[in-house]
Amino acid sequence: MRNTCTLLIDAGNLEFIPLLHAIHKDNLKRQYFLINGEISANAYLNLVQVATRARQTEWAKKFTEDYKGLITGGDEDQFFYRLNMAQCLFAEGKFEEASNHIPDAPSSSYYHHIARRLELKIYYELDSDLLPYKMEAFRKFIERTASKNIANNLKTLHINFIHFLLQLSQSPRKDKKRSALLIERINNKKLVAERSWLLEKARELG
Repeated sequence: MRNTCTLLIDAGNLEFIPLLHAIHKDNLKRQYFLINGEISANAYLNLVQVATRARQTEWAKKFTEDYKGLITGGDEDQFFYRLNMAQCLFAEGKFEEASNHIPDAPSSSYYHHIARRLELKIYYELDSDLLPYKMEAFRKFIERTASKNIANNLKTLHINFIHFLLQLSQSPRKDKKRSALLIERINNKKLVAERSWLLEKARELG
């Protein structure tokens, strides 16, 4: 059921986000995410990402605290804890604080992509002059490293995210036609990272 919901959400069916969060909570109680009393880093991050998208930030913060000592392999530099807290702070609208919590990650790491996307979202929310430069740097990074360590579908996810974020940043506010057009474009793309957030920002334009 988790995999099915994830596939549906990735395809643009965002109404399944609360259901996926509910399944996560049920499976967590049943200890399905635990192996020998520990939880994988991917699961630790994913449960918080889904919870914040379902607007269950308090649950996400409590989960982050309760399970920070149970991550498989440990979390000596608190990388995963800090990334989860940054996600929670972002969901609460505490953008400056969230930016300060984003940890550094090796450019070859999958988690580097998560951190950079969150950083770009923060710059957008803050209406920062640095956003265009940060987007261009991330785009070049994705294109130059794609053939080495990024699968084609992940490359497409990131490029489409940057593409729509650029359109959002260049769009005038209170423009219902522009808002509707962007919503249609985002929904028509099969592979888009941060789809629910992009759609939320597109709706705000109107």
